[in-house]
Amino acid sequence: MEIFVDRAGVGKNLAHIIVNAVGTRYDSTRELGTQWNPEYKSAVLRREKSWTVEFKLPFKILGGSPKPGETWRMNFCRERRPVNEIGAWSVTFGVFHNLERFGYINFK
Repeated sequence: MEIFVDRAGVGKNLAHIIVNAVGTRYDSTRELGTQWNPEYKSAVLRREKSWTVEFKLPFKILGGSPKPGETWRMNFCRERRPVNEIGAWSVTFGVFHNLERFGYINFK
């Protein structure tokens, strides 16, 4: 499961967080690359034919709490191998990093 957060909406410091079915984590930003090591929680529950992942991402790792009226670009994606099944909250029509296709999150 992959989460992309583009707080500025221009791709300048895109945050990318991944957790797989065995709980292995990957995180990076455009600015810091894999040197970015944010503190967040994740948990994986595996069943016979499925798995679930849960994330707890504090706003501070993304630059602080959003202001009322602020809009972030985000996407939530998954990839299933070896059957080559992909899905996304906001369809990207190809690679997950297609920023123009990210959805909008509006904070009130």
